[in-house]
Amino acid sequence: MMTNKKLILGITTIIILTLVLIIIFTLNKSATPNPLNTGTERSYKNCAKEGETIGAQGMPETCCPGLKPVGGWPGGYQGDCSIPPPPTGLSICAKCGDDICDTYNGENKCNCPEDCTGDEKHCIRNYQTVKINNSESCCPGLKAIKIAHYEDDCSVTPSTVGASRMACFKCGDGHCDEGVYLENKCNCPEDCK
Repeated sequence: MMTNKKLILGITTIIILTLVLIIIFTLNKSATPNPLNTGTERSYKNCAKEGETIGAQGMPETCCPGLKPVGGWPGGYQGDCSIPPPPTGLSICAKCGDDICDTYNGENKCNCPEDCTGDEKHCIRNYQTVKINNSESCCPGLKAIKIAHYEDDCSVTPSTVGASRMACFKCGDGHCDEGVYLENKCNCPEDCK
């Protein structure tokens, strides 16, 4: 009987010691710095993607790799680039340097001269209304189409003529964004048959 008690006590002691060693080993391993960890894992998780804003508390501190923070210049979109930008403030992360002047994400001739000359029209995104004039155009890859209520013969329903508008869509991408006020066979026949 005494032998059984000694055996149970011995096994229990071994189990407890094993658990303590596992816990100590695990704590030491997590406290040991990894020489291969360059810190980039953290920066990728805490970086702003294209179109996201940085520069205020609670926002990412930097743009993700391949993006550049572009801020506003007091001179404005077509303004005078000799006016210095504000020393602090919000910036939008954009792909400055990709040969596309992305005015939607804040690029202009002052903050991204690599892409912008100042002659660009303001870029309107997918599904957004565009004014076809000298100051706006659809962003690259989009096409301005007439959004209206169409009859079967593709004429605009007379009672809705005043409600029609132009909007930017991915018309020509092979996918019909069908709907009464979306792409259809009348305004985007290349996608909608």
